Amino acid sequence: MGEAARAAHQHRQPRLHPRISISKLGEYMSTSASRRRRIIRDQREPAEVKTLHCITARTALTSYLASSPQDPQRLLRTIEALRRQTPQTLWKQREIPLNITALQRALKLPPLNLEDLAPERPPDGRAAIAIGGVRVVVRPDLILRDRESGHVVGAVKLYLVKSVPLTDEAADFVTTVLRQFVELAYQAQPHRQRCIFVDVFAMKMHTAPAAYKRRMKDLEAACEEIAARWLSA
Repeated sequence: MGEAARAAHQHRQPRLHPRISISKLGEYMSTSASRRRRIIRDQREPAEVKTLHCITARTALTSYLASSPQDPQRLLRTIEALRRQTPQTLWKQREIPLNITALQRALKLPPLNLEDLAPERPPDGRAAIAIGGVRVVVRPDLILRDRESGHVVGAVKLYLVKSVPLTDEAADFVTTVLRQFVELAYQAQPHRQRCIFVDVFAMKMHTAPAAYKRRMKDLEAACEEIAARWLSA
């Protein structure tokens, strides 16, 4: 382990209570035993080192998906604005191209038809649900309401991580959690095809699978395992 990695490890602040992000839970459901142990450790002791984020791309893509009609020029303008920036730090030299690549990949995604829906940004207070004794952080990027009834029928979650692509199996679990989140957080009856997970770098869109109850049982068992191993993994 290098000096930087050792320093990062020394400055970690352990979380006392079990929690996991929705994407990491999806990965947890579809990976090896050793990787599952690593995921628990990383969620318990988050590294205090900067990681590259696609905040600009996420903001632009969320606005693009929420607009009607969806105009690709919105994304193209953001790409051009990023290209005109002069990075002042080594960090920005890496972050700007990553955001550009994310937006370029987004332009190649299959069309997402939301014409009969009213997308909106969710309130800050509704970000997580409890599954099997674990706080699962969902943080959807958009909530989808039926235009006629006004009822919440789904949600959109963007995944903007280039270094850890998720398998289709992992994505099925992510959309299952997203469906459960909509049901519990909004006391709604979600439509599975309106619970949408967008893996931007992989240029894939996933909707919740039909086998919902079986996957929820698997998720509950996995979260109980995470809770039981939280302090010992």
